[in-house]
Amino acid sequence: MIASFMAKPFVDQAGSGTHIHVSVLDEAGRNIFACTPDKPSDTLRHAVAGLQKASQDCMLLFAPHANSYRRFVLNAFVPLNDAWGFNNRTVAMRIPHSDPANIRIEHRIAGADANPYLVTAAVLAGILQGLQDKGDPGAPVTGNAYEQTEHRELFWRDTIRDFQASDFVAEQFGESFRHIYGQQKLKELRSFSREVTTLEYAWYLRQV
Repeated sequence: MIASFMAKPFVDQAGSGTHIHVSVLDEAGRNIFACTPDKPSDTLRHAVAGLQKASQDCMLLFAPHANSYRRFVLNAFVPLNDAWGFNNRTVAMRIPHSDPANIRIEHRIAGADANPYLVTAAVLAGILQGLQDKGDPGAPVTGNAYEQTEHRELFWRDTIRDFQASDFVAEQFGESFRHIYGQQKLKELRSFSREVTTLEYAWYLRQV
C-alpha cells in the first residue's frame, strides 16, 4: 500500500480532487450568499462569475503537474466546464444542498495534487474579483452539465502560457510569484517532454 496525492494514478479509475467549500460572512456574521435555489442571491451569482473568470488564469494552480490533466475525462464527476448549479456534481462550482443561512460554494476544479494554500488563495481572489465586478455567471445548470456545455480540453502547456500572461495572477499573487512559479512549471514541462515513455516503445519501437 502507498499513500499518494496523484490526481490520476490509475487510468481505469476516477481521479482525486481537492474541493474547496467557501462562504463569506459580513461584519454582523451573516452569510452574504444566503438564498434558496429558486432565487439565487446577487452576491452568490457575482462570486460564481468571478470564479468562472479566474478559472482559466489560475488553472495551473488547480492542475500543477503533467498527471493533473489525466483527471479531466468525461463522466468521472470532474468539471469539464465553468458551469455552476445547485447540488449538481457535474459542474465546476456546486452549491451544496443546505438551509439558506449555510449556503456555500463548492469549488470542484483542483486535483488532489494541488497546493491547498494556493488553491484557497485563488478561490478567494476569484470571489473577491466577482464581488467587485458584479458579473453574471449565467443560469445555474440543472441536470447533466456534460450534455449541456462545451467540454473544456486542458493541456499543461496552455495553462502555463495562460498563467504567465495573466494580469489577474500578477495583481493577486504578485509579478515575482507569477514569474517564478510559471518558469518552474515550464522547466518541468520541458523535462517531461524529453522523456521517452513506455507507451512510445510499445507503439513505435517495432512498428516504425
